[in-house]
Amino acid sequence: MRALSVLILVLAGLCAGCASGPSTAPSIATAGPPTAPAITTVPSVVSPSSGATPEATLAADACALAGPQDQWTEVPDEAGRCHVRVFDPPMSFGASPGWLWAGSVDRWAMTRDNGYFTFLSVYRYGGAVVPAYCKDPPPTIQMATGSEIVSWLKTVADLKVDVVGRSVGPNPAWQLDLASNVPSCSGDKGKSGLAALWTIAGQPIELPESLGQGDRMRAYIVELSSGIVIITAITRPLEGTPGVPDNADFLVRVEEIFSSLAFD
Repeated sequence: MRALSVLILVLAGLCAGCASGPSTAPSIATAGPPTAPAITTVPSVVSPSSGATPEATLAADACALAGPQDQWTEVPDEAGRCHVRVFDPPMSFGASPGWLWAGSVDRWAMTRDNGYFTFLSVYRYGGAVVPAYCKDPPPTIQMATGSEIVSWLKTVADLKVDVVGRSVGPNPAWQLDLASNVPSCSGDKGKSGLAALWTIAGQPIELPESLGQGDRMRAYIVELSSGIVIITAITRPLEGTPGVPDNADFLVRVEEIFSSLAFD
C-alpha cells in the first residue's frame, strides 16, 4: 500500500533494524529522504546500557528517554512515568510493559515486538495540509490550528474520518481514525492514488503524512502554544506473515500511552 510505503520512508530512520534481521540497527534520519527498508523481521531488542548517561539513569519512579537513540531499546515498565528528553517539546507518559523506543530531535517512536510491524510515532506538524495528488505534489495549504486540520480532512474525497474530541491537560486534542479509499490514478497504470494529509516538520513535501487506497491509521493531533504535535499509530503484516493483523490490541496499548501523556 503506497501510503504505508510513504510512511515507512518517513520512519525508515527509526526502523532500519527491521530490514534484514537483528544484526542491523535502525538509524535516525536527520537530513534528506531516507530509503525504505524491506521489512522481514520483528524489531530486535537492545537492553539499556549499564553505561548510560546521567540523564538516562533510571530513578525510582521515572525513566528518561534521552538520546539520540538509534537502536530499539526497552522502555522500563516498572518506572512509573517515562520522560522524553530527546524531543522538543519534552513530555512524559505512563510506563507499561512491552514497548521499545528510538528517537531523534525531530521525532521519536515506539514499537512492540509482537510479530507485526507496529509504530507509534510522535513528531511536529509541518504547518500545512496537502491536497490529494498522483504525480507532482500540489501547492500546500497553510493551516495553523488543529480544528482547521480536522475540518479540512472531512472534505477530502474518499477519506473516511472519525473524530473524537480529546485533551492533554489544558491542551485541545483530536483523535482521528482515518481510512482511505482513494482510487487509482487515471492514466497511470498500477499507481495508487495518494491522500497526502499534512506536512511533517523537518521533512520535504515529497514525504508528507499520507494514506493510499485501503490504508488506515489512528492519529492524535495535540495543539500546544508552541505548535502542534501529532502522534500516529499504524499496524501492518510483516513480510511473509499471512493475513492482515487485527490492530485492536495495538490501539489499546497506544491509547494507554496517549491517555497518560503530559507535556512538561
